Amino acid sequence: GYNRQVFTEKTIPPINEWFFAGNSPGLGTPERVGAVYFTMLNPITNTICGFIGTGNTGPGNLKQDFWYYDPAQESWDYMLGNFPMPRTDAFGFGITTTDNLGRKVTNIYVGGGTDANGNVKEDFYKYSFNSGTWNRVYPDYPQKIKAGVAFVIDDKAYIGTGATDYNDRGNFFMFDSKKLENFEYPWVSTRGLGNDPDLYARRNAVAFVIGNHAFVGTGMKITGSDTVFYNDLWMFTPHFEPGLSQWSMCAPMPTSGRAKAVGFAVDNQGYVGLGMNSSGELQDLYRYDPYNNKWYQIADYKIGPDYTGQIQKTSGAFGFGIHKRGYVGAGYNGDEQTQPFNGEFWIYRPW
Repeated sequence: GYNRQVFTEKTIPPINEWFFAGNSPGLGTPERVGAVYFTMLNPITNTICGFIGTGNTGPGNLKQDFWYYDPAQESWDYMLGNFPMPRTDAFGFGITTTDNLGRKVTNIYVGGGTDANGNVKEDFYKYSFNSGTWNRVYPDYPQKIKAGVAFVIDDKAYIGTGATDYNDRGNFFMFDSKKLENFEYPWVSTRGLGNDPDLYARRNAVAFVIGNHAFVGTGMKITGSDTVFYNDLWMFTPHFEPGLSQWSMCAPMPTSGRAKAVGFAVDNQGYVGLGMNSSGELQDLYRYDPYNNKWYQIADYKIGPDYTGQIQKTSGAFGFGIHKRGYVGAGYNGDEQTQPFNGEFWIYRPW
């Protein structure tokens, strides 16, 4: 006699589900659209947190508060110091670098967008965690911009696409915070979207970063009375010579084009969905696998804390990925001139 061991392999199915996590943050109201959102190492908590701020709850009703979400505590916290000038459709990002003495320095940068009168802005601001204050920094972003995208790779920020008044853009600029601190000109023109910024110009696109590559896609281009919605996706490969950076075409989303979507990365996978097209708001979401260059549809977005499985079409939401979770909140369902705005906050668990 002997003991025979039998091994059985089992595959655990993906969770692929949305979980209600309360309300989005806000002063007075949790609703907002057109906010800036990004993730970064928070020096207050020493953890990766999601940040959101600015945006609007209707024409002329702009926000200037800023918040961060700590997944370890499952809670939102208000950041001291409101953004100096309320606005919507701005760009924002966070960068952690080291100073000349080797100390870590973490700052948030926000710029562009539109003010309460609809003016497109080019001003640029920095939030210092050391002082808890915002200050305008010069020089401004090289052009007026609204509804653009921003991402960070290797402590360098890249900002582009968007619109100047009614002219859509496809060009990008690299921002070097170390040059700014050394009183050097921090903006450098880099390759435009698709290596042809005129052909691929757009506003209200999405961007996310996986490894040392960024991915930008979707959005819309307005020409006169015509609006084109994109379902494409491009991979950005930076180069130490910014002019030699490259864009590579990826597989397009397996659905129609959209704008004002939400995009984020979780566990080296990209997630894009929601938004709107010529037919109205959308509720579907998709996972992009950069290693196989393939898309997979995931569970539709839900809303309502009763867990009844109600599906919600949502546009203009914020979203970010931290560790193995995706987080989506706010947005609206309907004309941005009217209600209803959404103030809920949801967690997506892929696995």
